[in-house]
Amino acid sequence: MGSAVGVDFDPMLAKVVAHGPTRREAVGRLALALEHLHLGGVTTNRDLWLPPSATRRFWLGHHHGFPGTPCPRYD
Repeated sequence: MGSAVGVDFDPMLAKVVAHGPTRREAVGRLALALEHLHLGGVTTNRDLWLPPSATRRFWLGHHHGFPGTPCPRYD
């Protein structure tokens, strides 16, 4: 409570890492963690990471790298 992060600090305040025996399991765990993540009182880019984790290209490892531009969906 009452903490502030000044402009001189790295904007990355947290990192979410998921692992598993296969890429499919690791991405599934990552998607689940992001869906249930709640950070109160701060603006985050969490929503930029949710759509790519739901796309077939991302699950297969063919993501282009920038979360702000989602891959096309192959549902």
